Amino acid sequence: MRAIVRDTYGPPDVLELGEADKPELTDDGVLVRVRAASINAADWYALMGTPYVARMQMGLRKPKSNILGVDFAGTVEAVGLRSTRVRSLNGELVAIPNKTVGNAAIVNISRRPFIKTVLTVSLDSSLPAAKVKRALAILEESYRGHAMTRDVNVSFNQFVVHNLNVLVLHWWKGTDYAAYLAGLQQMNVAVKERFDEEGIKLGS
Repeated sequence: MRAIVRDTYGPPDVLELGEADKPELTDDGVLVRVRAASINAADWYALMGTPYVARMQMGLRKPKSNILGVDFAGTVEAVGLRSTRVRSLNGELVAIPNKTVGNAAIVNISRRPFIKTVLTVSLDSSLPAAKVKRALAILEESYRGHAMTRDVNVSFNQFVVHNLNVLVLHWWKGTDYAAYLAGLQQMNVAVKERFDEEGIKLGS
């Protein structure tokens, strides 16, 4: 297969378009035909072979792997025997090794009767107690007042250096994700408008 490869550490000049062996599919792996890739800071360090102590793992004199990159998007061509397929909210089919699935909490969105949201609203710590109480009331009214709200809990639960944190637990009736996002935005904007009207300052 074609790939951008390198045989030594160094600047981007060491990269070239070449041939590489097709990866073998492992039982807990996924084989993906890459359509797009991106680079990040880790790729740069791996390209340059820095910091030098990292070469204990990457290869002392030359890189163990001649292909860089871990961030990519593409088409799944094969899935290992010990992998599970999960469809994401945007419709993508994601394959996850079973050893990862076994340690994860997975919710079947299509079967749940509601969508739960956990929000932290930070208030400025200089607010007087009366304003804090008013903010709690506004949050309760704004989120509970929406027609699609199943339930809501509002609790002033944390003092942080410059903030007073309020925990909001909201349950949305139904599982239409687009409608949920639109409704959540509507409620959040309503809260901000009422905070502005009453001079309630959000935290940093």
